[in-house]
Amino acid sequence: MIIVSKFRATTTVAICVLGLMFAFSSFVSKEVFNKLPSFLQNTVSLGLELRGGSHLQLEVGIAEVEREYQEGILDETRRQYRKKNIKYDRIFTKKNDVGSEIIIMLKDSADANIAKKILLKIEKELEISVHENELKAVISQHFMDAFAKRIVNESIEVVRHRIDESGTKEPTILPEGKNRIIVQLPGVDDPAETKRLIGKTALLTFHGVDEEMEPVFVAKGEKTPIFPKKSGVIFLPEEKKGHGTIFLPIKSAVSLTGKSIVDANVNIDPSSGAPCVSIKYDAIEGTRKMAALSAKYLHKQFAMVLDGKVLSAPVFQAVINTGSAQITGNFTMQEANELALLLRAGS
Repeated sequence: MIIVSKFRATTTVAICVLGLMFAFSSFVSKEVFNKLPSFLQNTVSLGLELRGGSHLQLEVGIAEVEREYQEGILDETRRQYRKKNIKYDRIFTKKNDVGSEIIIMLKDSADANIAKKILLKIEKELEISVHENELKAVISQHFMDAFAKRIVNESIEVVRHRIDESGTKEPTILPEGKNRIIVQLPGVDDPAETKRLIGKTALLTFHGVDEEMEPVFVAKGEKTPIFPKKSGVIFLPEEKKGHGTIFLPIKSAVSLTGKSIVDANVNIDPSSGAPCVSIKYDAIEGTRKMAALSAKYLHKQFAMVLDGKVLSAPVFQAVINTGSAQITGNFTMQEANELALLLRAGS
């Protein structure tokens, strides 16, 4: 016969009762949950096995991104060769056993060395071989592996951002293999809308802000008003956390896209000691276009837009012709990190 002390029995019963009390809130309707005492409004995180939900497997279009990257190199190579008066018969890509390579057929083999230097200036990760008037350039496997990993990680951040905004709680988002993402959504029985939401292509775009129209501030809880109409201008929201939303009059014409961004990281502004976001642009088109954009909008506001929302709308303080820029403002470290992640994700 097993004898259990009164203290142990009382403790066991008390733990079971408390466990049932706190688990109760995880199974009731929203209406009942809202009526519970505050100390009971803590739910237990239930996985798909207990709560049900959706399991999605997403594939990241790595091959398409790589193809676009190579096309960018080809376009910039043609532009630079014309500028340097280097004549060529053909510039094209050719598939090989591990991917593809860039082939350049020059008219004069004497131009091979300068042609190679220009290519390496456009993309330093190219492995280039020269045979008479033919150049073969392959992007190193190390670079392509890191490139693919970066694309997957940034895609995860886009998916996480969109799911968070949809109101879905406690999602699980993990990479799988080289080009897949696993998404588990507890409590979401019909994933069709979520698939539509997270399946959109994320592309960061840069726009001028119309100075002739006034921004519209909408406090939290207020109804969105009807905005003034003007051809070529749309009002897009920029969230001001804890305060409300400001709608900016954005010029609909795209001045630059996030494809030109190589990287975005958080640093500390040496003049203020506050967090800032540093952006690096590629040499293919980003440096050239950002220089033109910053000259056009010098001391004026411009907007960075992702998924129809303004991430940030800083003012150009100088012409940016060095291939890198810095966004300063009243950022917290968390806000700066979030902005850097979304800038990378939209590139």
